[in-house]
Amino acid sequence: MNKSEYNFFVIGLRAAISEAGYQEQEFAKGIMSKENFSKNMSSHQTMKPHNRKMCAAKLGMSEADITEKGRNLSRQQIGRGTDPEMLTFALHRFEGDLVSFVSMYRESKRSLSFLEAIYEDLPVASFVVTSDEMIVYQNRKSRDLGLIAGAKVCDSCAELCEDQDRCPIRISIDKKVETAGHKVIYGNKYLINSAMIRQENTDYWVITAVKEVLS
Repeated sequence: MNKSEYNFFVIGLRAAISEAGYQEQEFAKGIMSKENFSKNMSSHQTMKPHNRKMCAAKLGMSEADITEKGRNLSRQQIGRGTDPEMLTFALHRFEGDLVSFVSMYRESKRSLSFLEAIYEDLPVASFVVTSDEMIVYQNRKSRDLGLIAGAKVCDSCAELCEDQDRCPIRISIDKKVETAGHKVIYGNKYLINSAMIRQENTDYWVITAVKEVLS
């Protein structure tokens, strides 16, 4: 179980313990000391495999079920971030995580499929472009916008942008800076965040897009 899976396990375990009507300290009885259980649940110390199995058995669940429960709860929490300021904050955090995504690919191929699955199912549209605005990687939400890998993202708004010089993607590419702003994509207006990353001597721009909802 890698670190990400363990974090999901802890989230799922905490929820399952609560749903079963236990207090966490009470639940630890017969499995490990209260002190060690507290450390395990705060991620300061990783729970040993046989203790994970004992926790799962006490709840009548499997480790995989608990981990999946934590993963689903995490996705639900992300999906609730509908406040514009919170969304912007979350997107900035997400862009920083994508830099780690690229670095972790080098370190562990075993984590790649897991990271790709997270990126694919993110609750916001995201795609990666090169300096010529060409989309080279994207997730499911971005495909829902009508964007296609191999096409230029700015072709989606060539005749609709009010001022192409103010396009946050073009500014980010031209000045190699992180930007936030509005952009039209196939007739709809989106809040765009764009940040540059460098991988193997090539610059890429990681972009997220959240559709504006008029109140």
